[in-house]
Amino acid sequence: MQYLRSCLSVFITLLSVTTTFSQTNFTWPETPSSKVFQDFIRAYNTGLQIEIKTFAKTHYANTDSAYLDEKTEYWMDIYHRFGPVKLHSLSINKPNDLEVWLQGTMSKAWFAPEFILNSDNQKIKAVGMLLGMQPPNTSTPAPSNEEFLDRLTNYLTLNEQHNLFQGSVLLAQHGKIIHSKAYGFKNIEENELNTLSTRFDIVSITKPITAIAILQLVQNGKLDLFAPIEKYLPELPKNISEKITIYQLLTHTSDYKLKNIDGFREQIEKTNSLKEVYDIHLEQLPKWDSFGDFNPSGKWNYSNQGYDLLGVIIEKVTGLNLEQYFKINVFETVGMSDTSFSKAGTANPYRYDLKHGGLKDYSEYPSFFGRVSAAAQLNSTVDDLYKLFETIKNTDDLLDEAHKGLLYAPLVKRGGDDFQGLGLEVNYESILNIGHSGVNVGNTSELIYFPESDLVLVVLCNNRSGAPNLYNFLKNNIPKK
Repeated sequence: MQYLRSCLSVFITLLSVTTTFSQTNFTWPETPSSKVFQDFIRAYNTGLQIEIKTFAKTHYANTDSAYLDEKTEYWMDIYHRFGPVKLHSLSINKPNDLEVWLQGTMSKAWFAPEFILNSDNQKIKAVGMLLGMQPPNTSTPAPSNEEFLDRLTNYLTLNEQHNLFQGSVLLAQHGKIIHSKAYGFKNIEENELNTLSTRFDIVSITKPITAIAILQLVQNGKLDLFAPIEKYLPELPKNISEKITIYQLLTHTSDYKLKNIDGFREQIEKTNSLKEVYDIHLEQLPKWDSFGDFNPSGKWNYSNQGYDLLGVIIEKVTGLNLEQYFKINVFETVGMSDTSFSKAGTANPYRYDLKHGGLKDYSEYPSFFGRVSAAAQLNSTVDDLYKLFETIKNTDDLLDEAHKGLLYAPLVKRGGDDFQGLGLEVNYESILNIGHSGVNVGNTSELIYFPESDLVLVVLCNNRSGAPNLYNFLKNNIPKK
């Protein structure tokens, strides 16, 4: 019943958004693509599947029913990630090609859809989408310290009420927790709410924990960052292993990516150990299209399979499986009692599903990871991850100063204002921040440090965009010194 009341609240808000939308100062161009885009905005801001489907049937060039269902689900998923929108500005303005910056009225998320039309019948032949960035000169005036927490609390409450945010949030400053609260549903079907003790899939925040483990072994003289991995993985084909170092695996510059091998990810998903994962790597490598002429470019190229190799190296060097190593050398040291690969008691992951007609539990959706992975699959709480970051930041219990510095040193350019360290990412957009994020079909996560304000953000969500939306909101609203 509580979830149904939330949905009713969303619908009432949408009526308000739809009726007031035309009052903005945005001016539409007089072009065919503009007319299509205006119809899209009208349909999108209703938040209704039938309206989006009618738009797709009317304006897409491809009239295949399965294709139109796919596009309807795509836009409904976008709506359930970012909510209703307001117009900001044009970024591409051509008669048959229009791209418009939009901002969520509640989520404050930025995105820019692009519709490219056929010139003969003005039907949509292609769609582009800018995500994860924002247009220039759109920074929010920074609040005072007194206003900051009120603004944060109001943001989270509003987004929870409209089913745009569900998860747990912890914000700390100068070693003191200043906001810690759970929002939304752990299990919508059972009307079970999230709590601060709810465990979530932390997705790729697993990677910094793997990096910590690798750097511990480097610090203890058991691994060489710059030695070819053939030293540790002699079973790998030599033409691969002699060209990759641990440094390259940590910084995503190895170009070791097997996910596009036919059937590879489906096989990986059935595994229960990293040994099984490694055996599949060895079996499938000869089918890789880069196998015969493998030569790493040295450029940043995100790789989950590369991190799984790091996990195999940890197991081979220590004689412990990855679960055991993490437990003994990281979790017990820090006091992370709620972190493990076990899925027991975790929040259900949710995303929009066309046939379901709303948010659906995607627990059974393919993850394309094994039960154990050095790239993903750990489950944790906001409190445990906060303990981890504070331990790294303030003590030498896990790593000494020199090796901690390697975690967040801006060693490799990722793109734009983003850089990669040996486990953490460094971003200079808007305000310097250091950390890692995670995303899968129904979970998002952020572990971020803002050094100028000494703020630590931990957010774990069981929906598609709650965590990155909050991260982007926060970095645009932190009080400036």
